[in-house]
Amino acid sequence: MKKNIFLLLLIVYYSSLAQEQNTLISKSELLNSGQSSFLILVNSYYPEFTIPTTILNIYDSEKQIVESQINYNEVLKDCYDYLITLKPNNSRLDFEFYYSIENGNFFSKGIVYVLGADVYKVIISVEGKTKSFFQLYKNGKKVNTK
Repeated sequence: MKKNIFLLLLIVYYSSLAQEQNTLISKSELLNSGQSSFLILVNSYYPEFTIPTTILNIYDSEKQIVESQINYNEVLKDCYDYLITLKPNNSRLDFEFYYSIENGNFFSKGIVYVLGADVYKVIISVEGKTKSFFQLYKNGKKVNTK
């Protein structure tokens, strides 16, 4: 029994050493054509996502874009922190916005994605620790979610 456990530990140890380590490299670059066309489409329905001139692309060891982050030069209105990421296939944008309000903090988290010819935005907002809101938009118009 002890030999089996010892062999199992050796296998796990050497297999963990043999795993390939991914190195991520990030570079601030101009938008590529796919990113630009996606962001222009998103901006046409949701103008709060303005089109930046540069984007922070994060590459894996094979020089493929893993994720892109959008950084704005100007702070968004009433927002003290944010994170906006663009997925590598240029069909989904994830976002988080953090706000300070009179009675605590408020954050809004969501996704903008293209499905067919439509652009959807899903938002989950949380105020304090107890109040949460869900909103769904299709092509810039709120969808009734009863």
